[in-house]
Amino acid sequence: MNLKNLFKALFAFVACIVLFVACEPKNTGLTEEQKEEVYLVGNCKKIGMHGSLMGMADGKNHTYSAASLLSMENLTEKGTHLMGIRAYIGDKVTNATVWVGEDYENPTTVKEFTYKEGGWQYILFDEPLKLNVNNPDFYIGYTITTNSSSVLGAESASKSQKTEWIAIDGTWQLLSKAAGNALWSIQAIVTGGDYSAENQHDLVVENVVCPKSATAGEDLNVTCEVRSAGIKLTKNIDVKCTFGGSSVTATITEPLMNGQSAIVVFPAIKAPNAGGLSDLVVLAEEFNAIDDKTADNKSKKSLRVYTETTPRNCVLIEQFTGQDCPNCPGGAKQMTTSIEGMNNPEKAVWVAHHTYYTDDFSLNESAVIASALSANFAPACNLNRIPRDYGTGTEELIWHPGYSTTKMLEDALAEPGLATIEINRTYNAETRELTVEVKGRSIDSKAYITTIITQSGIEARQSGATGTYTHNNAPRAFLTAGKGDKLELDADGNYVVTYTYTIPEKVGKFECLPENMAVVAFVHGNISSADERLVYNADYVTVVPEVDAAVMRAMTLYNEVEVDMFNVELKTWAEQVCR
Repeated sequence: MNLKNLFKALFAFVACIVLFVACEPKNTGLTEEQKEEVYLVGNCKKIGMHGSLMGMADGKNHTYSAASLLSMENLTEKGTHLMGIRAYIGDKVTNATVWVGEDYENPTTVKEFTYKEGGWQYILFDEPLKLNVNNPDFYIGYTITTNSSSVLGAESASKSQKTEWIAIDGTWQLLSKAAGNALWSIQAIVTGGDYSAENQHDLVVENVVCPKSATAGEDLNVTCEVRSAGIKLTKNIDVKCTFGGSSVTATITEPLMNGQSAIVVFPAIKAPNAGGLSDLVVLAEEFNAIDDKTADNKSKKSLRVYTETTPRNCVLIEQFTGQDCPNCPGGAKQMTTSIEGMNNPEKAVWVAHHTYYTDDFSLNESAVIASALSANFAPACNLNRIPRDYGTGTEELIWHPGYSTTKMLEDALAEPGLATIEINRTYNAETRELTVEVKGRSIDSKAYITTIITQSGIEARQSGATGTYTHNNAPRAFLTAGKGDKLELDADGNYVVTYTYTIPEKVGKFECLPENMAVVAFVHGNISSADERLVYNADYVTVVPEVDAAVMRAMTLYNEVEVDMFNVELKTWAEQVCR
């Protein structure tokens, strides 16, 4: 979300002394074992992940602060001491601190830290802070400086929260007023509790990164993140990556507390020689656990990799927009410029989902897609549902279309496809009945298809635009579910689906003009899975063949346009076409 012009004043922390926690001498009363057992308390629905990253998109340095209120009663139920803070923070961060205080503007304890790549920052205070149930609730938070627009980790909430605060360049405001209903991705690290009933050992393998497709026999670079999700300190973790008949093993020697993670980089591992679909499997296991919980202390993650691919028909652009979004016209204009610069602009298919509040073009299926992809701001977009670097140095699935470039589109078009797709249609102008056949072959047996009817050239209101605005690529109907329909494949992976749709005279406020409509279809993986949701291939056809569409437009002009000095040439063209 673009938070530009939200705040103006310069921020400065004033450290002061409050009595809700006190820094104890080095002898905290904690045993060494207690110091190695920690519990995370705070906001984190998606363990190990974040919901969205926010920031201002003007490219300038800003100082951000995030504050989240924690209950002292809840904290003291989980432990006796506050060890530090865990928070999800984006990229390009400098001048970073975490802090604690009853007053978020005047924190008690401040700890500087150096940003580490990987998103979740794990910062321990120099000395644990004692928790006392009789003292007030308090805030945990962080302050950072960055010029990035993807920096503040937050997760969507069902209702407005009065416990979450944000400051940009020093002025504080409720997060719900600045950016909608959300919770900061931030947690307190506590210790000293009775954790006998909790998971003593638990590992999670996540964020496995490797190419989605590869040439048979190719050497692949694979990385993953291994996170400790158990209460006890984990030590000596073996991580094994297996792909086809090859395997590589690495060891994590650094002890990990609850919430801490390590990035594992595997040496080159060979793709199978046989073409098709293979599972790349990463298994992590602690091999010297000291109690009877060792069975819990392993984790496995599989990732599908394809060693058979096909060229793409089109790059799929999914835009998330709305009539009440003042910045959306600018984002659409830049995307249009990027498309026009392509060697073959017709190889870009664009769907403009109206999901920024509800407007005249909103459809429930578009909202389902936006929710599944965490597209919770506008203007926003993605290409082929694949995360990519739009100039920030990190890869994001959802980003501002104002950052789009022709090169990004050409690169996305060049990405290997995992399915072929062909669209055939017949349209009866008298009955307005449209029959669509989509066929092809999918390498993935678990593929889905989404088919949409879009319309361009609709004149309607638009925030941020002067006068009447022309809306293009707006979905008017889905012929499938928003998340797509599961494809039925034969033994060779072939599929054929057929749809029949009668185009109504109007959808909502606007007339349906078949000559301005298109059928968009794309084959893809499971949209609910971050590892599988990529688009395998996409294509489109106009509802009315282009020649017929030209005749229909000419007939409309011939019947409706008045002859005057400004449109004689247009009238003449219409007469010639209609003869």
